[in-house]
Amino acid sequence: MMCVLEILVCMAGCWLMTRKFVRLGNGELRAPSTTFAGLILVLQLPIALGAGLAIGGAEGIKASRLGEDAGAAQARFAKNYWWLDLAVCGSAAALAGMVVLVGWKEIVYIPPPPDEAIGITDLRNKLNELDLPWEGPEAIPRDPNEPLSEMVIRESRRSSLRS
Repeated sequence: MMCVLEILVCMAGCWLMTRKFVRLGNGELRAPSTTFAGLILVLQLPIALGAGLAIGGAEGIKASRLGEDAGAAQARFAKNYWWLDLAVCGSAAALAGMVVLVGWKEIVYIPPPPDEAIGITDLRNKLNELDLPWEGPEAIPRDPNEPLSEMVIRESRRSSLRS
């Protein structure tokens, strides 16, 4: 029936279980979620095969009691239960998708500090290389359009240098 689909989903689950993290768009999925989602995708194969075996066995016993031909019983089984493999595989994929949605985290990029925040020691060393006098941290030019948060950071650096 749909054994190829189940095997492909099982292979995807094995791949997912071996990964520490997987990038998805602008986010990533980390280790516990990848393992659980992969395990769900792997376990759908034995569940689907076991369900098919149990139902097929029951249909085979029923056909033998009625004296029906095995080929006709198999054709009837395939006609009546074509949806079984798709249901197991689809529900496993949906459940694994929910695990992925719960475990998915957006990647937060922290921008590098601006060029002026190189540090007082670096600035002093650079001025010494250029043979310019050191006038202290107050001599660092201040931009009038600088945001208030940057000014607070600059002032806190100055106060820590004075003490």
